[in-house]
Amino acid sequence: MEVFFAGIFGIVIGLISYSFAKPKDAVGSALLPALGGITALLWWVVATWGARLLGLTWLHYDAFWIWALLVILTAAVTVPVALSLPRQRAAADADLLDRLSHRSRVRA
Repeated sequence: MEVFFAGIFGIVIGLISYSFAKPKDAVGSALLPALGGITALLWWVVATWGARLLGLTWLHYDAFWIWALLVILTAAVTVPVALSLPRQRAAADADLLDRLSHRSRVRA
């Protein structure tokens, strides 16, 4: 059941990080929540297996640190993507427009 909550937390963190993206039309509305959910679920699997196999009691599903690190790691992945993706996309769009607008004449 906790893995479900981990996924929901990741999606919510992704939705919150979507508010940092300026302009919003440069980032898909489902990209950051999906990235947040995937990141949170990957962390959850790694942490629970680490707790089980390595005996890390501070990473048990009912411990504070597994949840705190889930929020920190998910935000550390989604917020930089939300901040950098619009700039990268604008630069790529400008480069594509420049390359397409300077076509050479086609010979027959």
